[in-house]
Amino acid sequence: MIIDRIQKSINEAKQFLIDSIMEIDDNGQSINGFPHYRGKKRITEYGGTSSAISALYKIGTVTNGIHASTQNALKWLWSKQNSDGSWQSSQLYCSEVTAGVLNDLANLKSEIPQNTKELACQYIKSCYEEDGYFKSDPHNIAVPHIFTTYICTNALTLYDGFNDNMKEKIKKWIIDSHAIEKSGWGITPQSNEVKISSTIFALKTLLLCNYPKNQLNKEFKKDLLYLKHMIAPCGNLYENEEVNIQLGNDEYGVVYKTLKFSHYTAALLGDFFMENEDYQSLLNVIDKILNAQFTGGWGISKDYLSMWATNQSVDLLIRFKEVTYPKLNKYKLVFYKIPFFATKIVSSIIIIAIIVFLICNSKESRDTLIISLLIAIVPWLFKRYY
Repeated sequence: MIIDRIQKSINEAKQFLIDSIMEIDDNGQSINGFPHYRGKKRITEYGGTSSAISALYKIGTVTNGIHASTQNALKWLWSKQNSDGSWQSSQLYCSEVTAGVLNDLANLKSEIPQNTKELACQYIKSCYEEDGYFKSDPHNIAVPHIFTTYICTNALTLYDGFNDNMKEKIKKWIIDSHAIEKSGWGITPQSNEVKISSTIFALKTLLLCNYPKNQLNKEFKKDLLYLKHMIAPCGNLYENEEVNIQLGNDEYGVVYKTLKFSHYTAALLGDFFMENEDYQSLLNVIDKILNAQFTGGWGISKDYLSMWATNQSVDLLIRFKEVTYPKLNKYKLVFYKIPFFATKIVSSIIIIAIIVFLICNSKESRDTLIISLLIAIVPWLFKRYY
């Protein structure tokens, strides 16, 4: 059963995370943390320590054996916050990393010092532009990214830092940023280089800003269909994007440094389908995620297993197991697990052939009843795909 596979996967992820805890010497002080990728020698804040601790708390494995290490890692994480409330990656303090730390640790808000939360939210708000988007830094003048606005919107929503006026402006900016000639969204506004991750970030931002789910399913039907079609190739793919952050000026003009973010598309698709209650698509994605696990973790390959992709996968699997799975009766589950549209085409052809045969040879009321039931099944079968 899928639920047994999920539990086995979660148990393996637990061991992967425990084995990834690092202890290093920092100016004579012993500190614990997690690297971005297992095997790396440097512990990181967002994507490493915050992601791994989040996953461990979700699994419920922060027991006496590793409690001291995780608490030490959290103290180190708080100490790395800048005076303006931000956290950094590659020596760049930015809203994406700051919001990412808050998003990771949303399941243990009580562990975060109140002043730490308030400073982080203030910094994120300082990156907001009145046109309805967030910048990487309050002084950044680079082209805004859909991802930046999504991750900041999500953090402020989780930590009660929003007002209705901001939400309305963000909704308008997201809608206006849609690709001009294609379904979906690109990394930057109106880009026709559509990405799975950017499309999910845009749609989730609309939902975070109270865009009605029924209205979203109706008005962005083509975008949702685009995401469904991306299930087959998503597999273990990662989509990358580069954010340019302004550092200052020199005699040649504005100086930028590029910060690279990776997005695990399979986990993003699963999260969106779960929120949108598209259970068939969700099950197809979960199957791919389970098959993509390497020695307990998730990553581009067995040599690049990351804390953040493992956290995203664990989060999806646990929420499916605890929230979604109990809603699905065993008969629906069997149907939702039909993996390919071709299978449904074959099933429909067989059913239609039976209907034609019964109509041509119908002599009893029983045959009429069977015909009626079969006719009712065909549109339902297709509806589950679309």
